[in-house]
Amino acid sequence: MDIAIIVAVFGVAALAVLFFLARRMLRLAVRLFLASLLVIILVAGGLFWWWSGSGGSSQQNVNRSATPARRTSNAR
Repeated sequence: MDIAIIVAVFGVAALAVLFFLARRMLRLAVRLFLASLLVIILVAGGLFWWWSGSGGSSQQNVNRSATPARRTSNAR
C-alpha cells in the first residue's frame, strides 16, 4: 500500500511537470508560428514589389516614346 501511494504521488508530480512543459511548448509553437507568418508575409511582399517593378523606371518607361527634339529657327 505504501508503494501505491508513492507511485501515485510521483505520477501526479510527473503529470504536473508534463503539463507545465506542454504549456511552455504550446507558447513556443504559437510564437514560432507568428514569427514564420511574419517572415512569409515579408518575403511575399518583397517578391511582389520586385515582380511589379520595384518602383523603378526601367519597366515603366519601355512603352513611352521619347519627346521629339525641338527645331530651332537656325536648324535646317
